[in-house]
Amino acid sequence: MKKIILFICVVAIATTQILLAQPLSRDTTFFLDYNFTSFKAFPVGLLEESDRSFLLYGEIEDVDITRKKAAVKFFSNGYIDNRFLASATYNIYAKRTNYGYFLANNDFRLKKADFISGLEVDSIFNYNQFLLDTTFEDAIIRGGSSFLAKDGVFWGGCAGTSPCVSLNGSKRYWLWKVDTLGKGDTAFKHDVNASIFSIVQSKDSLIILAGDFTKYDTTSAINIIRINQNGKIDTSFKNIFSEGSIRHVIEDENGKLLISGTLKLKNSTSTRSIVRLLPNGLLDTTFNNNASILFTSNGLLGRINTICKTSDNGLLMGGSFISYDGFLRGNIVKTNANGYIDINYFNGVGIGYVGSNPSLGLFPIVANITKGLNDTYFVTGQFNRYDGATVKPLIKLKGLTSGLLNSKPSLSSFALYPNPSNGSFSIKYKGEQPLKNSVLIISDQTGRKIKNLINPDFSAISINDLVNGVYFISLKAENAIFKTEKLVVQH
Repeated sequence: MKKIILFICVVAIATTQILLAQPLSRDTTFFLDYNFTSFKAFPVGLLEESDRSFLLYGEIEDVDITRKKAAVKFFSNGYIDNRFLASATYNIYAKRTNYGYFLANNDFRLKKADFISGLEVDSIFNYNQFLLDTTFEDAIIRGGSSFLAKDGVFWGGCAGTSPCVSLNGSKRYWLWKVDTLGKGDTAFKHDVNASIFSIVQSKDSLIILAGDFTKYDTTSAINIIRINQNGKIDTSFKNIFSEGSIRHVIEDENGKLLISGTLKLKNSTSTRSIVRLLPNGLLDTTFNNNASILFTSNGLLGRINTICKTSDNGLLMGGSFISYDGFLRGNIVKTNANGYIDINYFNGVGIGYVGSNPSLGLFPIVANITKGLNDTYFVTGQFNRYDGATVKPLIKLKGLTSGLLNSKPSLSSFALYPNPSNGSFSIKYKGEQPLKNSVLIISDQTGRKIKNLINPDFSAISINDLVNGVYFISLKAENAIFKTEKLVVQH
């Protein structure tokens, strides 16, 4: 009987995976030409431009007194843009508009600022009409006073022990509204009775107010209320809170509201740090509304100050806390869309502050997380350490896509059996992942193609129609390289 030796050239896609960068790890190449002072460093937000330059604002004094500013513009390489001039008064809000930056500082002066120079660009815009409450200290930055610039209207909310703004010499307000000319809307006479920490405009142009208050005008409104642009209460929005304080609100693409703060719900004795509401204000039971978020090991509740949606539809949360749902986390955590912790991230020390003195308000705080270009994230606040390394109070995190694995092709082994074969043979693939769009090519010793099989069944490849001889078999796939195997065929 004549024996035929069959060589099978198998193209396998097997990959040696190389991790380029841990997703959401600190970008150590991020450079910032600014030397923040130890106790006057509290940037509260950042705006990134399409050219990757960015505006940093807040309490951002430099050790070089000539560079003390409320808002600092940086080129994409991290060097300061000295063309941008801003007062030394702390800016607590910035919004990019078609005509320039809309800035609000800690004495409630408003300003339209040129993108390049930072100087006032609209002399008609009367931003000096607000009278500063002299009892209102610069701690309002830490207190979280709220602003919203939307559709040409500017909303403001005070945070403190008393109403902070007077409009044209009239009574002082917690809530105020400014028109496109910078003039206080004196026709808007609605108000709350305590601090407002968050103002959000919903997708249907309704305004959501949240904070410490318990009344809106004379109507009961525990911590949150939804109104229209004229101040009329939206009665379809239900209030489920009994007491507490709401610090941060964001609306997702489905109109649901993520609420963080010190929260107590009606008919419940527990205190919560974060919940999600349905568009009608009722509790969304699909969310992890009972997440335990602690500030100290003895049970003092932590606070979430900022929530940012990630590219995988998860959530990045920052604030002041040492643990989330029993997992140690240093003031920053990633969860899935429903608030359950993603244990793959932030397992180190996290955000820290050397020189902490809680009695003086000096402890690590993540004030803001901003999603940048190309799936990156900027973290600002009061801190000077990240995973034990000395950092400035602005760090850049790599995106989730930065952790994708590059594939380095390598030869994979295949087992061919039986060998010799007299009717059919099988291929046992030992790779780590299934082949994609495989093509099996059988050639004879001269290189002539005998068979071309698309996505074949590896468990039984028929060779009944082949004459005795030696053959080469190549297996091609999107994620494989070639490997030659030898098979003896004997009919």
